[in-house]
Amino acid sequence: MTRDTAFLAEILKTCGHPQEVSLVTFTLQLSSFTRKQFYQRLQQAYASGSLKLVKRIHALLALTQGQRVREVASRINLRTNVGSR
Repeated sequence: MTRDTAFLAEILKTCGHPQEVSLVTFTLQLSSFTRKQFYQRLQQAYASGSLKLVKRIHALLALTQGQRVREVASRINLRTNVGSR
């Protein structure tokens, strides 16, 4: 298993449903190899009907494109507490 593949596996395993999202801004960047791995895994998730995994991968890919956490969470119907304090 390559380092990028191990990283991808860890992200997919640990992505839960956050109850709160920090106001911290970040940029998520993927190597071309890891990006390809995400798209391959996305195809597998669609084929297997794993909606939860499809949402997670789409969310991560959206974050790599500079979309805001709140926008991504809204699009995939995750509740966040950003701005509610």
